[in-house]
Amino acid sequence: MMMRKLFLLFVIVFSLGGVNAVSAYDEDEIISNKPEPDPIPSLKIQSNTMISASPGDEFTEELIIKNASSFYAYNVLIQAEAGGSSIPYEMEFENKSNVKHSIQNTGYAKAYLKFKIDKNAATGTYPITLHYSFTNRDKQGFTGEDQIFLKITNNQNFPVVVLNNFEKSREKITAGENVTVKMELENTGKLGAREVQVALTSLSTEGITLYKDVNMSYFPVFDQGFKKTLSFEFTSNPKMETGSYPAVFKVTYKDVAGTEYSKEYTCYINVEGKEEEEEEDKRSNLVITNMEQPSGVYGVNQIFNIKMTVKNSGENDASNIIIKAKTPEGNIIVPRSADTVSIASLKVGQSAPLTFSFSPTNASRTKNYSIGFDVEYETGTKLEDKTKEKYTFSQYAGVNVTNPEGDAEDNKKDDEKEEKDDEKKSTPKIIVSKYVCSPLIVEAGKKFDLALTFKNTHAVKTANNIKLFLTAEDETEEKGNVFSPDNSSNTFYIDTIPPKGEVSHTFKMFAVPDAKPRTYTLKVNFEYEDNELNTFETTELVGINVKQSAGFDTSDIVFPEFAAVGEPLNIGFELYNTGKVTLSNFMIRAEGDFDTAGATLYIGDFASGSSEYYEGVITPTQAGECKGKLIISYDDTDGEHKESIRDFTINAEEAAPVMNPDEMGEEPIEEEGMSVFTMAVIGAAAAVVIAGVVFVIIRRRKKRRMLDNDGQY
Repeated sequence: MMMRKLFLLFVIVFSLGGVNAVSAYDEDEIISNKPEPDPIPSLKIQSNTMISASPGDEFTEELIIKNASSFYAYNVLIQAEAGGSSIPYEMEFENKSNVKHSIQNTGYAKAYLKFKIDKNAATGTYPITLHYSFTNRDKQGFTGEDQIFLKITNNQNFPVVVLNNFEKSREKITAGENVTVKMELENTGKLGAREVQVALTSLSTEGITLYKDVNMSYFPVFDQGFKKTLSFEFTSNPKMETGSYPAVFKVTYKDVAGTEYSKEYTCYINVEGKEEEEEEDKRSNLVITNMEQPSGVYGVNQIFNIKMTVKNSGENDASNIIIKAKTPEGNIIVPRSADTVSIASLKVGQSAPLTFSFSPTNASRTKNYSIGFDVEYETGTKLEDKTKEKYTFSQYAGVNVTNPEGDAEDNKKDDEKEEKDDEKKSTPKIIVSKYVCSPLIVEAGKKFDLALTFKNTHAVKTANNIKLFLTAEDETEEKGNVFSPDNSSNTFYIDTIPPKGEVSHTFKMFAVPDAKPRTYTLKVNFEYEDNELNTFETTELVGINVKQSAGFDTSDIVFPEFAAVGEPLNIGFELYNTGKVTLSNFMIRAEGDFDTAGATLYIGDFASGSSEYYEGVITPTQAGECKGKLIISYDDTDGEHKESIRDFTINAEEAAPVMNPDEMGEEPIEEEGMSVFTMAVIGAAAAVVIAGVVFVIIRRRKKRRMLDNDGQY
């Protein structure tokens, strides 16, 4: 009975596989017990891989992670790593959402990544790598990774005033020496700023103080693109220890709507301490700390206070201390309290708070004024001639003053002086008072209009018989001059321009195709006469921005016409940069009725004349006509973000069903009562299978003998 069951099982198994299954085995091993493959989970990002944001945004992005395998993933940890040299954002996972006990086979998990974008973040696409670590059911460890992108678009119109390019006169100073720190203040935003103030807010130690410098700079107007170099000189305490000490600068400003912005910058001053002096050389050391200078803007006769603390940070008592305020010359700012304070002594570590009051007068003007404080004291040691040693130092504070009436009076005097100077010279002068290039950035090989306005700046003299012509000194290797007239002349004649009068004219111009992208200088040459027939020549300069054309081309998209739902397929095409400039942040991604987790390619800089090949993996998610599109995005030389779309369609069929042996219906085999006909059919099937096996073995042996005999088949 048992033998008959085994025989029937053998017949059924080989009947299902057929001769082809048997032919896959070696003649010495017809049945092979292959080991079950290792259960390796596979984690992939399922949600959108391109995240859009703007400067100043704070938001949480939902990440959907799919287990694309048939095995559970356990002890899952998801980590995000920011890529690139400049990272203008912060990110972290919320509430440990990046830690999962398990993700079931073909299942999903959600993680929440929180972003905080810097207010001054530049436009760009920033890559972020997702690292996965997990185990399988056998506690084997595995890793994987995906890439997503954070696209920041800075199209907001506001000023951005920054401090950069810090330079120190010496990288390291010895205790007791001075150092000068220079820096550049720049408006990198898209609008002008108002009431810009740079203040030294704090020093990390009482051993470093300003040396004869104002600790604040003020600018009523700071236009877009404007730069200003600032300088601060510091002195160090002779008793300082070796170390790196920070000085913090705070920049505050407003936009035209009155919105206030602020940011702090830190510069470190490296000090090398001296060896300790003998006990008898110990002396006091006074410093001014916690100086509170006025932060507002003060008009005539408005009172403001400057508060400070004088502290003895030395190793001996200080005595006969005198602090005297120094206001600007010319009675511009006057004291409203005593300008001199005397302190008998300050013991080691002792301090004394002080307050001085002042107000501006009619002699002041709208600007930032500095007020100095001279400190003199006895150090507690004696010199070689037995006299008491004295030490003096100065500290400065700044105040913003406004006086519109005084400013108007000064402007009137300046205008009168200018008119008198013009009358003395008796020479009319013609300038380009305004010019407009349309378009603003000229594309090489294209026409453009240059509208110029000419002004006679003289107050009383007329300019006559005016001839003006344009010349460009810049040339290209192939075409010569970069600019040339377009069906017109580059010379223009004007009869007269009266005093303070203006005349406008528009030139039709053309930029040669091989002009390199940069700013070119165009000369406007004038020849004219005055009323006494004296001849004059002068030249004005205007700048023309030129850019090269940007573009690319692609080959036809290669993809199969038919596919099956759930089965991955490849899609690809060639890309060519046919323009004359490099395209930045170049990226291709797919969207549509597909799983596109493996269909994103980030190229970055796509150089002119180069080519790339895109190949992505997509998986149809529905039967029938599946529509998709390939989105090609990049930034051109103007910083403008552009996108180009390629559409495609694929017909997908339902996937063929996979038979599961465990679910197959099977009639029970009766041990008793099996008919003769049934036994005959089973026997015949077994005979066919056995005959097939024998045929394959004989055929293989025959082939091997033929190869052994003559070395060929």
